[in-house]
Amino acid sequence: MRRHLGEVFRKLAAQKESRTEEGHLMPDHVHMMIAIPAKYAVYQVVGYIKGKSAIHLARVYAERRRNFVGQHF
Repeated sequence: MRRHLGEVFRKLAAQKESRTEEGHLMPDHVHMMIAIPAKYAVYQVVGYIKGKSAIHLARVYAERRRNFVGQHF
């Protein structure tokens, strides 16, 4: 799962023209060093990666019967 998540984070960062320089997956959180172009605010890229990765995790690893709209992951 760690390798899969690393790839997900790299792909999402690339969609915002950013690059993941270094990352550490902890049991309950993630540390990442990301190179972000000046045209994006940090909160935009981080929020995008957090949101899209949470949706992806919910779809792949959680029950597929549920929609997850309005719920916390």
